[in-house]
Amino acid sequence: MKVGTIIYATNSGLGILAKDFYDNGVITDVLVQTHPHLKNNFHWYKDSPALSVISNIAMNSKKTEKHNEDLIESFINKVDVLLLFEIEWYSDIIQKARKLGKKVILMPMYECSPFPILADCYLTVSDLDHEYYTKMYNGRNIKRINVPANSNLKWKKREKANVFIHNSGFHNSNDRNGTQKIIDSLPLIKSKDIEIRIRTQNLKYKFPSDSRLTIDSSDRNFDELWNDGDVFIFPERWNGLSLPIQEAYSSGLLIMCGDRNPMNNWLPKKPMIKVNHYERMNIVPRIPFPAACYNPEDIAKKIDEFAGQDISEYSLMGKQWSEENSWENLKSEYIKIIKSVYES
Repeated sequence: MKVGTIIYATNSGLGILAKDFYDNGVITDVLVQTHPHLKNNFHWYKDSPALSVISNIAMNSKKTEKHNEDLIESFINKVDVLLLFEIEWYSDIIQKARKLGKKVILMPMYECSPFPILADCYLTVSDLDHEYYTKMYNGRNIKRINVPANSNLKWKKREKANVFIHNSGFHNSNDRNGTQKIIDSLPLIKSKDIEIRIRTQNLKYKFPSDSRLTIDSSDRNFDELWNDGDVFIFPERWNGLSLPIQEAYSSGLLIMCGDRNPMNNWLPKKPMIKVNHYERMNIVPRIPFPAACYNPEDIAKKIDEFAGQDISEYSLMGKQWSEENSWENLKSEYIKIIKSVYES
């Protein structure tokens, strides 16, 4: 059974996610959508017999669809099932796949998957996503399954909370990752013997002069990002699946994220940051959702609470989680679901 996907070959959330599915043999064939702003790592898929490169035109535009129609149809013909992450990648792909007798599985993300994408099966990877899509697509084939811990990451025991890592990312629309709130909290943090490292490729933020603050704007491989910290501080405003949180946790860092669903369903609660209130947000038209809002004072208090403290117990919890959610344990579940959709 051949399983294909269309995806970026970049050090971005979706790019890393798809690469791990490919490296672990769930995805067999890849069609690469080039990214207009990030480095395209075409060598990731150099051994794939179905490797093709979609031209560097904005995806979902009419020009892109016309230019790549034959290329995409040829790719769909080579596979038995399409496994797509978050979006369709071009608007007619599901209709085209059905016309060619192929099945489509979507791993949706409640805040940004366009509505409706009528896939044959939805893989919901958090309790929040599952609740949302069960209501949205009542009666359709919806499966709840975790995303495996990334196989390229190595766990390392963290013993004291001295270095606090924050990942702002590339785009971070509407301060999704809480970067501005961390910046606002800096003058309120009493602890002196700590370091706060903000990784960002988006320098729109005005970073204050603070001896405890380091800005990392380098384009490092994602698996290197979690080597040099003790705590991952991430007052994210919304998401169901958070790949950075999963990556940091399975690498051994203590997770200091928002006390919100679904994170408080599976992560230790004590390090979580209080949510002050929620506001209505729309990223994709017709998909409103609650976005968490935080007070800088609460972020500063949580940092001071854990600064210099023994966090080895939390680090070991991350190791246990990554072992329970390893590819060794979850790969067969994914194959089982994909096979059942293919045979239905």
